[in-house]
Amino acid sequence: MNVTYCKGTPEDEQAIVDFADLVFSKSHRPHDFRRQLPNLYGEGKRTQQYHYLVKEDGVIRGMVCVVPMEYRVGSEVLKVNGVGSVSVHSSCKGKGYMKALMNWALKDMEKEGVAFSALSGQRQRYEYFGYAPAGPVWEYTVEWDNIRHRYGKADASMVTFEKAEKDAPWLQKAWELHQGQTARIERKQEEFFDLLRSWHGEAYGIFFSGEWIGYLCLVGNTVLEMLFQPRPGEEQQEEKRLPQVLKALMEKMGLPELHIALPLWEGRLSPELGRLSGEMTIVSSGNFRVMDFEKTAGAFLQMKQASPEGPLPEGELLFAIEGRGILRLQVKDGAASARMVPEKEAGEPLFRLTALEACRLLFAPGGWRELSPEQVKKLSPAVKSWLPLPLFLWKQDEC
Repeated sequence: MNVTYCKGTPEDEQAIVDFADLVFSKSHRPHDFRRQLPNLYGEGKRTQQYHYLVKEDGVIRGMVCVVPMEYRVGSEVLKVNGVGSVSVHSSCKGKGYMKALMNWALKDMEKEGVAFSALSGQRQRYEYFGYAPAGPVWEYTVEWDNIRHRYGKADASMVTFEKAEKDAPWLQKAWELHQGQTARIERKQEEFFDLLRSWHGEAYGIFFSGEWIGYLCLVGNTVLEMLFQPRPGEEQQEEKRLPQVLKALMEKMGLPELHIALPLWEGRLSPELGRLSGEMTIVSSGNFRVMDFEKTAGAFLQMKQASPEGPLPEGELLFAIEGRGILRLQVKDGAASARMVPEKEAGEPLFRLTALEACRLLFAPGGWRELSPEQVKKLSPAVKSWLPLPLFLWKQDEC
């Protein structure tokens, strides 16, 4: 038997889709990757080169997809990777194919200067490769009784929703709205429609008395994105219109409850959702492996410093990351920064962590609470107030 490792080519297009459909349908539920991820697997999409493959006698038996993306955080642009379609044929389990493919992909990421990569999946399975659950996200559960009691008198009759079509005139404005966020994956305009339809999502334009005011992405009863068009001179427009929009959405879609996911840094909708929802939790938005702690921690610390939560209290966090060096996070004289410093310059770090532990410390909802009691005592109240840093990945950007 001839075993080969290679990158995908255009000739592999149908074989890649068929393999993903087969493996995930057998292990979970029926899958149709062309429909589930149209931006990656739709007809004519030239994304085969993103796939790391292992073949037995020319037939795919294992696969990992790594999609390059750019993450803009304020003025910083980070090179990041989304990882998905991690799959091995059931007859080949135990042969080490997934381990070899993942290690090959991770080696390439390090070489290419990727700041961090993200994937979804079972936690311990991917901890072997340095991925940790992180990226805090608010999840709100809104039931009809919440709407009835709080918004009972709200008139939702003027709110309508238009399901997106590829040529919908408001998609241009929706894309511009997405691109105006403080932190986001850079989405190409020509890919925006397909991205909104990923993971069986449906995008809807939101209209108020016939005027387009924003869009949302809905999967079942879960709102994955919801953005409103700001209006000059009208402060907190989102909060003012949220009652009518949510009431209309549940009435017109026949939804007994809604689940709404928002990043921690989102400050327009979260106050009212906090007052409305019957349940509110903070969870991780995915599994992350940080390659460049200096760039990643620096970008999100600066973002938090510039957010309504800032200015942050002054302080310093100095700790060693196994195999990476010593990282210094600092807020001083109004500036936030992160830098890998030489050991001679740094002095004695507060503690030493693995890269996975460092990712959890900086970016996980649990953060510093997972340190040992002795390590926690070494942290200043200022540093505790910085964490977790607001790393977040929208579901529609996952692959």
